[in-house]
Amino acid sequence: MSDESFDGLLTRDELEAYRAASLMHAPRCIRLRPDRMNSFPMSPAFDQVPWFERGRIVVDSTIRPSQSLRYATADYYIQDAGSLLALALLNANANESICDLCAAPGGKASGISETLGAGGFLLANEPIGSRASLLRYALSRTGNPRFAVTEQDPQQVAARFGGVFDAVLVDAPCSGQSMVARGKRDNNAFDQKQIEHSSRRQQRILLAACRLLKPGGRLVYSTCTFAVEENEAQIRFLRNRFPNAWEPLLASNLEPWASPLEPGCYRLWPHRDPTSGAFAAGLTLKNDLPPNETATDELFVGGHPRVRPASGRDRMNVNSLEGLQEFGRISRMRICQSEGEAAVGIADDVPEEIAIRLKTKEWPKLAVCRGKTWKPEYLLAMLGQNWFEPNRCLEATDDQAQQYVLGQAIPSDPFGPKPDRLTCPGSHSVADFPWSVIAWHRKPLGWAKDAGDRINNHLPRQAILTIGKLERFIQ
Repeated sequence: MSDESFDGLLTRDELEAYRAASLMHAPRCIRLRPDRMNSFPMSPAFDQVPWFERGRIVVDSTIRPSQSLRYATADYYIQDAGSLLALALLNANANESICDLCAAPGGKASGISETLGAGGFLLANEPIGSRASLLRYALSRTGNPRFAVTEQDPQQVAARFGGVFDAVLVDAPCSGQSMVARGKRDNNAFDQKQIEHSSRRQQRILLAACRLLKPGGRLVYSTCTFAVEENEAQIRFLRNRFPNAWEPLLASNLEPWASPLEPGCYRLWPHRDPTSGAFAAGLTLKNDLPPNETATDELFVGGHPRVRPASGRDRMNVNSLEGLQEFGRISRMRICQSEGEAAVGIADDVPEEIAIRLKTKEWPKLAVCRGKTWKPEYLLAMLGQNWFEPNRCLEATDDQAQQYVLGQAIPSDPFGPKPDRLTCPGSHSVADFPWSVIAWHRKPLGWAKDAGDRINNHLPRQAILTIGKLERFIQ
């Protein structure tokens, strides 16, 4: 690597500091959920991330954020502080329709979902189908069902949803130079052929992404690499491809990290900032793109997929099915049944221009049917109270909660039918509602089912944790 790799962004002396820092592990970082901020005061164990209000650097080396019951209740998400730069630049509005075009494993997508309010919606797309389950799990933890997950190439997404989003985030596949220290990339990340390969792929994705925007919409592009060819040069590419169509997205709060190479571009460096490094850039689309730029462009492949409105069987109302009534009361959602015998939830005020383009299986899954029996999904348990009120909720002690998140069954006797621990509507008995939401500090952990002498655990594999002795409740 040489000074020229960064177009003079670093001096020769600073380049040596960068090289040393790039081989060291960055400090741990968590992103707090906005509705849980008040229960997580600042302490000497944490420093605030300078570029993101809800980010916290873990400065106490004895704390393992992934081994805490507060993580199990989704009080926070664990991610590198550099990932928060793109969220800071995006600055999602609660009522916006947003597309995260390369969304797995879900760090940025879940950060967007946490901010959405009435009228807001997230389309989270992941082209690699094997990664979609991680994305759905991350979104389920937010307690907000205002999302859908697609698994398509970016060009296919652009053909289906062209011109309907207020903002698009592209966290692009890249050479991953900032991930070398974490062992997720090797030194080939700095190979020029790898950089050029990533650059061509990024251009292809960006050409699809800009087609998703409404006039006036924002495009935020991010990577976890340092090469200018994959960063500022991509912004130049779009501005040259569509002259007079863009203006830079400037963020005064991010000015300390502004790149001198292009307006609207921001960089984090491992030797300057408490992170492995990151890049984020933003553009605002001033007006419609030229009409001759279509899906037949040389960098696009394939045609327009058939847009199939969810209708007929897909609009089957399953609220009347007895199997779903044993879980609780669902609000503000239309419940539909998909071809795969799953009940999905569609928020009442999802923008219609997006809703008609989605297949039923792409909406949040609330329950699945096995034979004639319905089984609740993890998402349903984690929904906020304004979306879902379970028929039965069991408040766990610290020890019970730790046993539960380990994936173990819990003896039923310790809970007992005590008013402060068990709720069942009306005159119904516990036998009428064998499914329970297990909660800790009045926050849901997941589902369990009464089996007489024990309560069987129904946590998904991704939610099973090992809790450290010091991390039952991070103060």
